[in-house]
Amino acid sequence: MMRRLKWILAILVALFILLWINLASVIRLFVLQPEVLEKDYTFNLPYPFQEINLLTPDGAELNGLWLPVQEAKATILYFHGNRDNLVRWVEIAQQYKKYGTNVMVVDYRSYGKSTGKVSEENLLQDAILWYEKALELSKGQKIILFGRSLGSGFAIYVANQKKVEALILETPYTSMVAVIDAHVPYFIAQRTDLKLKNEDFLSKIKVPTIIFHGTADEVIPYEIGRKVYTSMGPQTTKLVTLDSGGHNNLSSFSDYWNELDDWMGKLIEK
Repeated sequence: MMRRLKWILAILVALFILLWINLASVIRLFVLQPEVLEKDYTFNLPYPFQEINLLTPDGAELNGLWLPVQEAKATILYFHGNRDNLVRWVEIAQQYKKYGTNVMVVDYRSYGKSTGKVSEENLLQDAILWYEKALELSKGQKIILFGRSLGSGFAIYVANQKKVEALILETPYTSMVAVIDAHVPYFIAQRTDLKLKNEDFLSKIKVPTIIFHGTADEVIPYEIGRKVYTSMGPQTTKLVTLDSGGHNNLSSFSDYWNELDDWMGKLIEK
């Protein structure tokens, strides 16, 4: 009996060690939830668009969509959330064309048609490449960055590195460790290899910024979004709190569009 228990204990210990060693990969499965598209997939959209493919220095191919408008006043570069791909996100991003802005929405490595080794460094450098492409296609127009959930990390990073007109953040976070820590113990959360420490850049960003966060967000708690706001400061940053708003339904609130309409109207008129 004791011998059997020792074998069971040894197996459990071995499984724990194996899980601990591979914990970063396990966590990544929850952080990144891509849907892959076949390379020959054809986008069929009821409005003008251009499919963009970028080749990165390490040989990855990134896929995005450029949605132009006539006599554009600016360009919104949209970094989407952690699930699905452009098939879903282009329908969300195209709504912001109503402000008279071009929109570029992009897929990260392993999402949709985008390929390449996924790492924090690669994802951040890809975001810079997309900024440069948006600047090229917009012929030097003002660039407004939009970061949704996971994408807020890329928007914040670019805003710290490049010249942008403004920043829109929806359900943002201070770091990915903080988000994971809201769901599992810290000693597990800190094992992630996608730390995305937005907190390192927030106080350095001085462009007009608007933040949307719901009090009932079940993925990124409201308190984390509020810390983003307090780290940036009220001089240039506005926090729009949506009571009972969850993680995926903020745009269904009238206050979301009322606040964004007013903010974008003043921004575009400048």
